[in-house]
Amino acid sequence: MADAESEIIGLGYGSSWTPDSEHENDYVTKLKQKRNSYDTMIKNYEETSTKNRTLLTSYRDEEITLRNELIEKEELKRKLNSDFHKKYFGFIQEGTWTSNDYYDPDLYYQMAN
Repeated sequence: MADAESEIIGLGYGSSWTPDSEHENDYVTKLKQKRNSYDTMIKNYEETSTKNRTLLTSYRDEEITLRNELIEKEELKRKLNSDFHKKYFGFIQEGTWTSNDYYDPDLYYQMAN
C-alpha cells in the first residue's frame, strides 16, 4: 500500500525513499499489516454500528407500541371502573350509609333488575 510508504516518507526518509534493508522491508510490511488490520476493524465497527442502530430503532418502535397499548388499557380500566361505579354505586353505598332515607326505594329496585 502506498499509504504505509507515505507514513515512512513522513518520518523523514524523503520522497525518493525505497527500502534498502530487510529491516526496513519488515517495517513497511508491518505498517501495511497494521493498516489492513485497522481497515478491517473500522469495517467491523461500522457494520456493528449499523446493526445496533437498526436494533435501537426497532426497540424504540416497540416501546412506542407498548406505551400506546398501556395507554389504551389504562383508558379501558378507567371506563370499566366508571361503568361499574355508575351501575353498582347504590348497592355499595347501602353498606356505608347510616340512614334509611338516603335513596328512593323504587329506584333501588329498578337498579337491581
